[in-house]
Formats: sequence, structure tokens, C-alpha cells
Amino acid sequence: RAVRRNFGGIPAAMPSVVSAFFSRLGLVPELAPELLVKALIETNLVEQEARHLMLLTHNNAALRLLFDQRILELSGAEVIFGSDFPSDNSELQVMLNLQRVKTCMGQGVTVVLVHCDSLYESLYDLLNQPYTSLGGQLYVRLAFGMHTRLCSLHPKFRIIVVVEKGDAYNKLAPPLLNRFEKQVLETSDVLGPVHRGLIAKLERFVKCFLATRGQSNPEDADMPGSARVRGAFCGFSVEAMASLALCVVQNMGEDADEEALYQEGVSSLLWIATPEAVCHWLGKPCGGIEVARLYFERQCHDDFVSFLRSALPPLESQTGTPGEGVQAVVMSYAPLVTGQHLPE
Repeated sequence: RAVRRNFGGIPAAMPSVVSAFFSRLGLVPELAPELLVKALIETNLVEQEARHLMLLTHNNAALRLLFDQRILELSGAEVIFGSDFPSDNSELQVMLNLQRVKTCMGQGVTVVLVHCDSLYESLYDLLNQPYTSLGGQLYVRLAFGMHTRLCSLHPKFRIIVVVEKGDAYNKLAPPLLNRFEKQVLETSDVLGPVHRGLIAKLERFVKCFLATRGQSNPEDADMPGSARVRGAFCGFSVEAMASLALCVVQNMGEDADEEALYQEGVSSLLWIATPEAVCHWLGKPCGGIEVARLYFERQCHDDFVSFLRSALPPLESQTGTPGEGVQAVVMSYAPLVTGQHLPE
């Protein structure tokens, strides 16, 4: 556990590190238990003496996983976003963000920093953890430029920094990296057997969907290149399948029927399919599913208004309370709303 927590930021080197460690102690490396990244992160967050945590990820997947996997609760965390926009790196904005960190420090609220490079310099003393104890209260210094101030610190306060793997390996300064316990957290790290089985089925469907005419056994072929997949499924990425499997299983439950999970996964994929790709399967099934009928008859791809009518739940439930609404990204080749649709 100690080795995996200290070298978690370089998963590719983990087997050799574990082997060298066990060999020096005269132990058999094969006996080392396999520890899940989620368990290592949870252990870090409950140990008050542990270093603060840096999560290396792809496309900020770790931020969503922290809350979806119940590693953190929204009620006990504060997420601070930064960016490269000049106004987000102004002295005023840095001071406001520092004030938010200071407030969370005193209350014991976990702070999650995303793209907050402008804050790191001010937090160096905090990340070093040179705490001062006075009358049973912990204190630490926060800095802004040439000015520092001693601030109260709750024993359970933690900082989690979410960064892209490429930035951590190539851009961030080693002195900053050394102040954190690092773990790589991606969608694939939290998948179980049900998720992996669903992903295998969905990948076979994608290979069948993209098969060329006359190709035999397309499901046994290699996964098509990412550019070709994105040509048929808008916004498709390397983690799309894993993310989709997580969402489907989370909504339907791990005890759901495998065929039902597969049908729901294919339906979700078709929501981002292009019409021209679906037309290839007019009148014939793909992967056991009549994709054209599902796409053109059961889903709403015709216009923005019909999509809103199908996607938005009632604004008020039967009890009169506000509806939950919906979060959606709509991709189109043309203006979403034309003059004739405005009244609707």
C-alpha cells in the first residue's frame, strides 16, 4: 500500500517498482495484493498526516468520478475552477479564490482545485504542511505576493488538485509535484465486471456499425481508428465507452438484465450518431438492433423543438414541485432555431 501511494503517479512503472521493493525485502512480488485506486484515494483523505492529493486524469474525468463514486460528497466539498482567461488570473480573482480556500480551511471543507495554476504559489506553505499548534488550534501561513498571513486550519481539511496527465508529466514544476501524493484516476479505473462486459458488447456494435460493405465478420476486426469513429459518432473519445458504461449501469443498476443494458447503451450511442451513418443500415439490423428505426422513429433528430419536447421533463411534477430539468449538449450542422420555430 505504501509503495502504491508513493508511486501512484506513474502506473506504467508500478510493476518494476513493486518488484524491486519486494525483492529488497526478500519477499515474493506476486504476493502483493492488487489495490484499487479508489481505495488508495479514500485512505489518503481520512489520514490527517497524509500529503494533500493530486489526481492525474484525462479530460477532467477525475472531477466527475470523485462525486459519482461517492469519494466526496457535494455538501462537504468546494470546487474552484480556474482558466487561462486573463480575468481569471488577475490579482483580484486570485485573492477571492484564496479567501474561499481560507474559509474552507477553517471549516474542514475539502477543496478541489481545477486549472488553478495561479493559486499554487500562494499555497506552497500550506502544501508543505508546516502547521503550528497553539492552544489546540492548528495554524498555517497563506501567501499573496510579498504578504503572508497566519490562518486557522481544521484538522480534517484537505486539498485535491485535478490536473491533466500530460500537464503533470511535462509542465508542472517538480517542487510542486513533490508536495502531493499522486494517483492516476480515469474512468477505466472504476469499472467492474458488469461495465467491462457491456463495453465489449458496445465495441462489437461499433465495429459492426462501421463495417464496410462485403466485410466478413466485422465484429472480430480491430476497433476502427478514432477519426473514423468520430465521423460516425460526434464527440467520440477514447474514454467514451467507459463513461457510457458507467452511466448506463448507474442508471439501471448492476442487477439489470444484460440485454437491457446493451439496448440502453446502443440507444445512447445512437443519440450522437450522424444521419448519414445510420442510413447505411436502413432496413437491416446491426448488432441485433434495427438502428434506423430506433434512430428515426423513436428518437428525435429532426429539429430542436421536437428534441426539447422529448427530452425535457414536465416543468412541474404532479405534486407541484419544480422539475429536475435536463443537461444536454446538442450538435447540429445548421442553426438550431429558425424563425418558424421561435413561436414554438
